Amino acid sequence: MTDRFKPEEALQHRIGIEKQITAISTYFINLPPEETDRGINWALKTIGEFAGDDRSYLYLFTDQGTRIENTHEWCAEGIASIIDNVKGLSVDIFPWWMDQLRHFESIHIPRISDLPPEAAAEKLIFEQDGVRSVLSVPVTYGGALVGFIGFDSIRAEKRWAEADIRLLKMVGEIISAALERKRLEETRRATLAYMSAMQQISEIIEQTNDVEEMITRVIERIRQIFNADRAWLFIPAIRTPPPGASPSRAPFRNIPAHSPEM
Repeated sequence: MTDRFKPEEALQHRIGIEKQITAISTYFINLPPEETDRGINWALKTIGEFAGDDRSYLYLFTDQGTRIENTHEWCAEGIASIIDNVKGLSVDIFPWWMDQLRHFESIHIPRISDLPPEAAAEKLIFEQDGVRSVLSVPVTYGGALVGFIGFDSIRAEKRWAEADIRLLKMVGEIISAALERKRLEETRRATLAYMSAMQQISEIIEQTNDVEEMITRVIERIRQIFNADRAWLFIPAIRTPPPGASPSRAPFRNIPAHSPEM
């Protein structure tokens, strides 16, 4: 198993970690929200190379925490990527792992073969991917678990120092805040776009005297809002009944606002 640092080396390592945290924090402060994904990849590469690990990664929960996805990954030269192996998997596949995360505990496994019997599913996955040692910490926002960030060691068994765990925790917090900032910015832009579209629709209704033209223009604008290929309006067509007969409702008539060639 890879040995960690002598006292003087440990001091230099901690100083190096403080520099990494400062650099990454400063980087994200100045990073536009639309470049968050690029920033996360850069951060994973930075800490992975600094720690001398084979793989660093970020996993995020989806579908209200019921599924998990490997969203970002960095691999050292010669190390295979596994990012496409974990897309939308149920968290129920990893019961022991999820129990640790839900208790906001760091997961430090210097030797995969030492995993407890209740982690048999996780052990099998790690062995299939050739992972020999793992360090992961929960990623949270506002007290809620949103994912986890971690290191894999493939070429040798490794025991990480407490300073490495602190590095992961701090970077996880920075990334979590950046993701939330990105989400808020996307929500803001979507809201502004929606309000602008509603204003345009209102203007179409007010400025168009011909009903058929107004309906067509409104439906077309709605199609554009939802970025759809086709939009339809179904309206009831009332048949004029013969003298003495009761009014009846005919089948719906449709008006295609946009109908591209099939």
